Amino acid sequence: MANHISEITIEKIIERVEAEIERGSRLSVREVALWSGYSHRHLQRLFLMYTGIPLGEYIRRRRLNRVALLLRLSRRSLQDIALSTGFDSQQSMNRDFKKNTGLTPKQYRYRKFF
Repeated sequence: MANHISEITIEKIIERVEAEIERGSRLSVREVALWSGYSHRHLQRLFLMYTGIPLGEYIRRRRLNRVALLLRLSRRSLQDIALSTGFDSQQSMNRDFKKNTGLTPKQYRYRKFF
């Protein structure tokens, strides 16, 4: 029973994280712990157990997925995309994006995939 409750809680946390990323919130594990009611450490443990990845990594991946989507489907400036996806600056978005994809956001935007 407790495991089922934890699983439902993690699903609700994922839904909230998705909504916050969609809104462009600058999200941290500490903030998620505050709204979940779990301690930072317990939340990290539960999230890892149910998803297989740490919460901070999940947030980072989802934020970068949002960046990639906006790069391909919009003509918004890189600065606007960075700020609307929770990055402090375009430079920090560029650095994180390149580190994880091997491409700069500009290269990704104009790359032919087919």
